[in-house]
This record gives sequence, structure tokens and C-alpha cells, in this order.
Amino acid sequence: HKMLEIGMIVDLTHSTPATRKQVYAINQQRAQEGKNPLRPLTFSHCGAQQLFEKYQEKTGVKKYNNHKYYAASEEDILEIEACNGVIGIIIENWWLTGVDPRLPEYQGWELSGIDCVMETIYSINEQTTKKDFSIISIGTDFDGFTDTPQDLYLYEHFGKLLERMRSERFHCKGTGR
Repeated sequence: HKMLEIGMIVDLTHSTPATRKQVYAINQQRAQEGKNPLRPLTFSHCGAQQLFEKYQEKTGVKKYNNHKYYAASEEDILEIEACNGVIGIIIENWWLTGVDPRLPEYQGWELSGIDCVMETIYSINEQTTKKDFSIISIGTDFDGFTDTPQDLYLYEHFGKLLERMRSERFHCKGTGR
């Protein structure tokens, strides 16, 4: 309540689906009561549940199913869009796809980080109502703890991601950037 009252942006990364629903409800209630407009909320670094589920089907591995709940669901995406928040795409294959080639059940599943990031961008955008990429950002989580993809483990690699985004004419329709 206090964070929303003072205008602090609430980061829902690492929160449970139940916690997220509570935060959405508090934000909506405050706006309905006229205390403030909907405050922007964020996921600073995550993936999309839709893709996690897609790759579970592709690989046939479902024992890590609970991990998908750390990614944004369609409900989360719509809530973030409604409050003019932002979702930062994490640069880490596991949290984007649920595939980790270091685990025995995923041997031979080496994925391109750039491909996974682009797939996540498009997946999240398709789940929005505006479909204008306006709630999407990059939230690396480059803290030395994550297992970053081979093609995106250094900041210098981001030029390749930017080239890919430009070549696909990826930009926010609202700003043109």
C-alpha cells in the first residue's frame, strides 16, 4: 500500500502468482477510490509463461513445471499493459524457455539466446491488446549468478541483438524507436 501511495514502482519479479494478484487488486482499488491513478508496475527481468510451456511440450520434460510461474502469464502481461508498466526480458535461456543443456534431460538442446529473446518479445507482444511493443524492455539480470546464453553473455554481444531487432524492424509503434 505504502509503495503505491508514494509512487514507488513495484517490481513483481520473483513474486508468486498470488502475490501478484494482491498487488494488482491493491493498485486497482486505490485507483477506483481516487487515491491515485493506476501506478505502473514492472517485471524487471523475466520471460513468458507461454514459451516456457511451449518448450516443455517440445522437450517432453515437465518436472520443472513450477518454474514457469516466475515468468509473466497472460494475465500478468495484460495487467502490466493496463497500468502502463514494463516487462524486462531476462537474458537467460532457462527462465525464457525452461531448457538448460547442462541438465541430462536437455542434452542436445543448445538454444540461441538472441532467438529466445526475440521469441519472448514477440510472445509477450502478441498477448497484449495494443500489440505495439510498448511494455517490453530488456532486463538482463547480469549479476554473475545467471547462466547466460553463449551468444549473449557479454555486454558487447548486445550489438548482435540490436542488429537483429533492427533487421526485423522491431520498434515501439508509439515512439518509432
